[in-house]
Amino acid sequence: SVIADRYRVKIADIKRWNSLRSNVIFPGNRLVLYPTAGSNLPTGTQVAGIEPLAEIPAGAERSRVSGQVLVQQSISRGESFFYAVSSGNTLSEIAQLFGVSVRDIQSWNRLSSTTLRVGQKLKIVSPRSMKFYKYRVQDGDNIGNIATQFDSTVSTIQLVNGKPGGLLKAGEILSIFSM
Repeated sequence: SVIADRYRVKIADIKRWNSLRSNVIFPGNRLVLYPTAGSNLPTGTQVAGIEPLAEIPAGAERSRVSGQVLVQQSISRGESFFYAVSSGNTLSEIAQLFGVSVRDIQSWNRLSSTTLRVGQKLKIVSPRSMKFYKYRVQDGDNIGNIATQFDSTVSTIQLVNGKPGGLLKAGEILSIFSM
């Protein structure tokens, strides 16, 4: 209730947003909080290890698979989510990746040009069902094996994470879309 009171959100909402069955959390746990009317949590703010809204899509579920998959979420057709622009991304690549048009992305985000900034959050309305994962790289992992494991492609993982060379470091966290 301390966290709920501090950020003026309901305990039931915190539990729902984080797929929690009880009110018990432990030091080091990360919670997803979404601003609501009357809350004092601005959109995209990171507070005390709390994930920003724009980096983890609404409805994200925590997974405990081998300690590697940090976030797993199903995104339904027509559902909106946010995409964080990586180094080297272009609007046309992002549009092609998600099967939408450049004009759609510009419209959803009120963009007047195609210029992007690294870290910029873009609203995307999914034209099909897909899955989103956050994955912590372990020793021995390579992009090819990760792509196979998550039913993705090497080029998708490279594009989404700004890794044209594909070099990975243990402990690094990758965003992965499976379509």
